[in-house]
Amino acid sequence: MASRRDSRLEKMTMRRRVFFELLSILAVFAAAIALIHPRGEFPLGDDWDFALATWNFARTGHFIFTPFTAVSLRAQVLWGALWTWMFGQSFEVLRMSTLVVAAAAIAIINRILARAGVAGGARVIATLAFAFHPIFLWASCTYMTEVPYVCASALALYCFLRGLDEDRRAWIIAGCAAAVVSTFIRQT
Repeated sequence: MASRRDSRLEKMTMRRRVFFELLSILAVFAAAIALIHPRGEFPLGDDWDFALATWNFARTGHFIFTPFTAVSLRAQVLWGALWTWMFGQSFEVLRMSTLVVAAAAIAIINRILARAGVAGGARVIATLAFAFHPIFLWASCTYMTEVPYVCASALALYCFLRGLDEDRRAWIIAGCAAAVVSTFIRQT
């Protein structure tokens, strides 16, 4: 009875540690984003085209792409349309949707490193290095495809790792689904 309670207590302590670690990393990332202050009702890079496809879908329920748009963009269009339906049509809303995906990607990378056995301090440093990679940080403040693609790909890797480690088919299937989603964001 006591060992079961000790095991439960140990798991709760571990979950709290993981939660605090992720919260700390995401707080540092959020502080950097607040400093960058990615606001403004204007496109960045090519996200004007992705925004048009998203807003067309939000308005009509159909995928309507410009000749410039890659047809693989469908998953990102659905994600952005959901945000548009909830919060309105603006570049700032679409940027916020990417920032949420960036936070998820950072958390997933941290959990992949934990599964790989990377020690706490090194894991935090590696996760922050990922979060502050110049391309990732810049793309997190746009509605470009890089961050959503990385997030879906990292999720696929995490699911495959869990599926292989735990010999659970459901995780492998989830990994396949995440990999498919990543190709419907960006095929390259």
